[in-house]
Amino acid sequence: MKSSIQPLRTKRAVRSTLCTGALWLALGYASMARADQVTVDARDFIPIFGDTPFSESSAGNLTCSPGGGVNLFLAQLPLPPVDLDLRQLAVWGGDFSSSDANVTLIRYCQSEFSPSTPATTNIASVDSTGNGGNYFDATALNRRVDDQQTCIYMLRAQFGLDNCPGNTLSIARVRVRYDVVVLPVVDAIFSNSFEN
Repeated sequence: MKSSIQPLRTKRAVRSTLCTGALWLALGYASMARADQVTVDARDFIPIFGDTPFSESSAGNLTCSPGGGVNLFLAQLPLPPVDLDLRQLAVWGGDFSSSDANVTLIRYCQSEFSPSTPATTNIASVDSTGNGGNYFDATALNRRVDDQQTCIYMLRAQFGLDNCPGNTLSIARVRVRYDVVVLPVVDAIFSNSFEN
């Protein structure tokens, strides 16, 4: 009798050790995050209103064209389709005008299975305020993104408040840093406490 119980206890001890080790490994991965970033180039922006003229500065930066009547541009932020935490929004460009350039990160969401008006959320903004010449501005973020199935993330660039200041104000690129959330992988073998 003793010999038949001993292997069973040993088997359970091994399973318990494996389960504990797997749990610690899963918790370790869950607490870790992989840092990454996505950069949107000036050429990725398009005018918000159709055929509005725009131009590039001598450095290849996006500028609006005076007399074009528009100073708003959009670019989609190509975030990966995984859970992630947004950490920073940053912008580079040139500001030689009395106006400011501004970039806003916006979330547009729409119901997946029924018609609805998209819900718009401004997440964060960066701008060229107080800068003369080449500028850089960044703001810290702390926002979980896990809704790419029903939401898209866009960048809206604005040059000046009411009218286009021309090539004296430009945007070179926008960067969003994020941490990919590493979720623990739960194997089916753990679901029934190793009894099968």
